[in-house]
Amino acid sequence: MESLNEPKDRLLDATPKKKKKKGSTRAIETFYRCAYRTQLDLTGLADMKANIMISINGLIITAIIATEGLLTYTQYYLKFLPTALLIVCIMSLIFAMLSVKPRVSNLHITADDMLTGKSSLLYFNNFIYINEEQYAQAVANTIEDIDDVYCMMSKHIYNLGVVLSRKYFLLRISYSIFLGGIILIGLMFVGRSII
Repeated sequence: MESLNEPKDRLLDATPKKKKKKGSTRAIETFYRCAYRTQLDLTGLADMKANIMISINGLIITAIIATEGLLTYTQYYLKFLPTALLIVCIMSLIFAMLSVKPRVSNLHITADDMLTGKSSLLYFNNFIYINEEQYAQAVANTIEDIDDVYCMMSKHIYNLGVVLSRKYFLLRISYSIFLGGIILIGLMFVGRSII
């Protein structure tokens, strides 16, 4: 019985395997549109969170500096707490500001880099060094091959993700400093009040 099934099994194994079909153009475009929109939404969210931290820390710093001369401290620890809070807020503010600081590449891009696809046509800082005709030619060269377009869009989305990762890393530090500092200063105040 096995010998009768053996040739049939060999025939099944010998049939050439079909290549996986590439996704439809519409599906691919939806993928890129969705990925790009997500990156932009997350970037906007990161900037909004940074602005919140900048505002809160700015208000606290202003309040501490404005009231510093008005208060008379009878105990040394009362003078230490606003100073510690000021330091915490300044450190948190610095990291929040670093997260929204524009980060522009200092690389000088040439027309050859643009025409050969070595640099992204989608990032503004790459094409400011070439004239309009050179940029139009580079775009025309790229859109001739759909794979080049997809490759460039993939690289652009990846680079947006790298920038976004850095923003969230700096924001995480800012929030951690602020939260840790507020908790520590609150505990110090309560501890000193009990003693």
